[in-house]
Amino acid sequence: MIDGSLKSRPIVAVNFPFADTSWLGGANSIGHLLNAQSQLPDRRLDLVIIAPTTIPDIVKRSLPALPIWHTPMLDSGSCIALARRIVRRLTGRDWMMERWLRRRGAALFSHADPLGAGAGLPVIGYVTDLSVHHLTDLYSAEEVAVQQRYIERILATVDTLLLMSHAVDRDFDRFYGNKRAIREVAHVVPIVPPRDRAAEISAIEHYGLPERFFYLPNKFWIHKNHAVMVEALGILRAAGTPLCVVCSGVTGDERQPGHFDALMARVAELGVADDFRVLGLIPGVDVNALLRASIAVVSPSLHEGWGLTIAEAREMGKAVILSDIAVFREQAPARAQFFDPNDAHALAAILYDADTHFDHVLDDQAQDNAATTHRGNRDTYARRYETIVLDTLARRSR
Repeated sequence: MIDGSLKSRPIVAVNFPFADTSWLGGANSIGHLLNAQSQLPDRRLDLVIIAPTTIPDIVKRSLPALPIWHTPMLDSGSCIALARRIVRRLTGRDWMMERWLRRRGAALFSHADPLGAGAGLPVIGYVTDLSVHHLTDLYSAEEVAVQQRYIERILATVDTLLLMSHAVDRDFDRFYGNKRAIREVAHVVPIVPPRDRAAEISAIEHYGLPERFFYLPNKFWIHKNHAVMVEALGILRAAGTPLCVVCSGVTGDERQPGHFDALMARVAELGVADDFRVLGLIPGVDVNALLRASIAVVSPSLHEGWGLTIAEAREMGKAVILSDIAVFREQAPARAQFFDPNDAHALAAILYDADTHFDHVLDDQAQDNAATTHRGNRDTYARRYETIVLDTLARRSR
């Protein structure tokens, strides 16, 4: 329940439909906002989490102590979820969700699918990226058409569309022109815990890692481009200068089911199994420890809406080695090197240089400096979201 002393603040219901671990990036992106808002002094909103009846422990542990309104309407396969879909399809309105939220006093539904034209509750939609337009070889024509219709429905019926980057905002201009929805950009600032050197040592020992390693914490989707890293490691080993890259994340790609097996076959072919360490899905506390303990955090991704692990590394003050794509340039980490994501030789050269010149003292100082600015960055992000919500409510009241 919401504290009675805080009833003057509007209640914002934040959609959190994550009943499994298939898209941790999506859960984390919303989780970072919830955490930033919960720690904001003099906040002007009351956030509640709208969630399925069960949330995976690995996801729930990262959520702040905010009220959670569980509903079977978000349970895939439940009778109530089916009824909701039928009503929505027949009437063009998500009456069941809208009435459920309004009865509980919600003033706005955030990070949500449209409630339908004419809905009485304002909605902030949320789109992470337009990869369907960039990674065209990964989607069928039917899948592209479905995504386009969905995005056009969002643009036509939500009050505000929330985006993570100006790069994605430019994509909307390019692919959809000036449709009705007002678009707002809020750069996600991940919440990063204070440094824990004991946890770093423990994680390295637990996973049997060398003292010096690079960290690539991306899910093994094909567009995350682990393949160029494998080729770079092959180049380094052939040159007699092998380096270690540690990878974590879910190893499946539902769009390309054979991708991970093919990648690991290439690892074996190049003889870099000792250099390319795959940990799979690991707890967030271990991810944070490995981010901080690494020489640098690497992302060779071909496309991102923002890149949460890179944003985490930036907030920690870590060096990063990044594919040269617009959204990573927009993040502008202080300690960044960029490479052509199709050039394994360029990546190999940067890895070798970063390893050769790594300085623990300078790295420690950079992390200490970042700790002094993190809270301000976090609060700026939370205030930006507050402003977007309050502006949306103000437009509805006029």
